[in-house]
Amino acid sequence: MPTLPTPDYKASFYHFDCFNMTDENGKRYGYGYEMMQDISNYMQCTFSYVGYDKTAAECVDMLIDNIDRAIDQMNIEVPNWCSDLYAKYYGAQNLNAELTAKEIELLKKLRSENAVVRASRTRL
Repeated sequence: MPTLPTPDYKASFYHFDCFNMTDENGKRYGYGYEMMQDISNYMQCTFSYVGYDKTAAECVDMLIDNIDRAIDQMNIEVPNWCSDLYAKYYGAQNLNAELTAKEIELLKKLRSENAVVRASRTRL
């Protein structure tokens, strides 16, 4: 029977008393660590722990940076991924995403300057 590679997921492991701790020999322990180990056994995966030298806020910033990079890469590889995903779950409805002539010109200008644009579909 062929063996599938075991997925490895990054998990933040910032110091938090009783939850995430490391002893003087580098051994990890604590409620959070033990819970993640139980999950990895159940899911048949491994976790790479990162961020022990960081605060919880810094770990959140690392996560957001990685999400932003992933979204930027998705935008390059599959430019219509957002619309495709919306259509998959909600149908091919009108997304109320029509742009005005002024918005189109602004986007053309930003694209020619190779600027990064972050957008939201939320209408105020």
